Amino acid sequence: MMPALALPGWLHTQAASYASLVLTPFLHEDVAVVVAASYIEGRVLSATQAFSALYLGVVASDLAIFALGRLARTWTPVRRFMPETRVEEARRRLQRNRVLAIASCRLVPGLLFATFSACGFLGIGFLEFLVPALVTSALYTALLLGIVVTFGETAFAGLKHGLVFAGI
Repeated sequence: MMPALALPGWLHTQAASYASLVLTPFLHEDVAVVVAASYIEGRVLSATQAFSALYLGVVASDLAIFALGRLARTWTPVRRFMPETRVEEARRRLQRNRVLAIASCRLVPGLLFATFSACGFLGIGFLEFLVPALVTSALYTALLLGIVVTFGETAFAGLKHGLVFAGI
């Protein structure tokens, strides 16, 4: 069994664990997945509770990045920097390819912040962003959490022996 993370006493309640798991994706989604797997293996949260908290946090962080893009569009120094004709051209391209762009963010490290904030900045509709983000987040989160729960014990055993693992 994969060891549960060593946490302060007040964080051992289910409510605090759930809340911490909702907030962790704002720091790093992959770390949040490892924390969720640790909670499942340590019987701190059920698999359903851990997945729902993780998914809620991932979606909330995605929406926050989208909102930052929307907010940036209203900031005059940024608008002066981007000619409206180029913004409109970029918006049309992203609009045509938004599902592929949003899905690719889950597979290619480093694309998520730029793509999600661009969706907000370029004026992609909220629902046009939300639906693909919800679907890809659900698939990504379920798949990655399943992999970490299934193979996490092996990875943690390797870490105990000084092996170095590359991040996902």
